[in-house]
Amino acid sequence: MLFTKNIMKKKIPLIIHQTLQPVAKQNFHLLKPVIVDDAMFYVADKDEDSDFFFKVLKQENKNGVLHYCVEIKPTSDSIVQSSTYWIQISQIVNTFNNWIKLLDTYNKTYTFFDDPILKSYEKDFNQRFEILNENTDMLPFSLEKQLYIHSYLIKTKKTLINLKQNKDENYQTQLDELEKEVNIIQSNLTKDTQKKVIERLSKFWAKTQKVGLDLLKEVFVSVSAELAKKLITGG
Repeated sequence: MLFTKNIMKKKIPLIIHQTLQPVAKQNFHLLKPVIVDDAMFYVADKDEDSDFFFKVLKQENKNGVLHYCVEIKPTSDSIVQSSTYWIQISQIVNTFNNWIKLLDTYNKTYTFFDDPILKSYEKDFNQRFEILNENTDMLPFSLEKQLYIHSYLIKTKKTLINLKQNKDENYQTQLDELEKEVNIIQSNLTKDTQKKVIERLSKFWAKTQKVGLDLLKEVFVSVSAELAKKLITGG
């Protein structure tokens, strides 16, 4: 994947990198890069349930001036569908910034689709495991910490499987959902930034807490001190 990214980098005009990369870097917590053959620059909303994106598809010389074909979704705060249009390089940054502001506003806007209790638990876990490092949204965890988290997740999955025995169907379904969350964290552990891993863990712990405190004691409380020591201080 890294080799592929390096090849793609030199297929994109340098002016696109120089114009959009600084903005993308400042908002890395909201964005994820996407590599495709039919776009010069492509980032998507980091939210896995979202289909929002920003693409620079191609460039074309129009009357001696380079124009770029841009496709974005959502188009604006009133139009959630995608739109495609041609703009000059001087307009791309404003368009990109406006699109990022839409993402940020969506993330900060609470609706009846959001579970306020779950969000509150999630926020609490995120704050509890906040890593005060300016590169947390750029860099992964060290190999040692990845191995520690991986080991913790294996033990947690075994706990969830064991706790399903002799339980009613509703409780088993909830534990099945939590097991899926564990699988997602495991499969992305070496690809995610430190901040994203903590966000995924916080989401998992929040859902666990909502199921019940007895379950939270089994998968979090008993190891919380060691988790904090390993992930935050590196001890």
